[in-house]
Amino acid sequence: MATMKSFIHRLLSTLLLIYISVTCRAVTLNNSSDQRRAADTCADSTLADVWVQAYSPSVTAHFIRSPWVYIANIANGGDLQFQGPVFRAWETPQEFTVPLYEFNRPDNSDILFLASTDGNPPTVDGYVNVGITGYVYATEVCGSVPLLVAANNATTDHWYTTNALQHSSIVASGWIDEGVAAFVLPLTSGKLFMLVLLSQSHS
Repeated sequence: MATMKSFIHRLLSTLLLIYISVTCRAVTLNNSSDQRRAADTCADSTLADVWVQAYSPSVTAHFIRSPWVYIANIANGGDLQFQGPVFRAWETPQEFTVPLYEFNRPDNSDILFLASTDGNPPTVDGYVNVGITGYVYATEVCGSVPLLVAANNATTDHWYTTNALQHSSIVASGWIDEGVAAFVLPLTSGKLFMLVLLSQSHS
């Protein structure tokens, strides 16, 4: 019974992630305001993908990735708990964007994401740079919004949101405000709001 329940959970998680990925891409392609970008200063937002946040109980850390990464993790028996879409960014280099780097503690007890602001990889004491995970803006341009970070030192965890109210609430609960990790494109549709509700009810 436990095996069947686990299989059903993984199947539903995979289907939900696929649906989010396809729906968010369709929303982006149909967004007329994105189409009217300033071609000489902004990356092409129609090429941006949705990024999803998940939590790993075994690592006690939050991840932000494109949905396909989570699908692979679930298929391989990973313990990630899907928490919903957070923002849009690019998986491949785009003009006017900068790399978003992933940093891990040497003992894999925490994961941190931080953008390059000067063309060079940032450095973080106590963390190892494990490479580029995506591409974002270095400043608040082209309709981008801050990706806010809060840290829980007790569990060595970092949590990400573009919602200032959510960020303030988690900081008020005892987490530490660690500022802005990057500037990203916001989620832009009522459909995405419904997907957030679905993901929360599923998790």
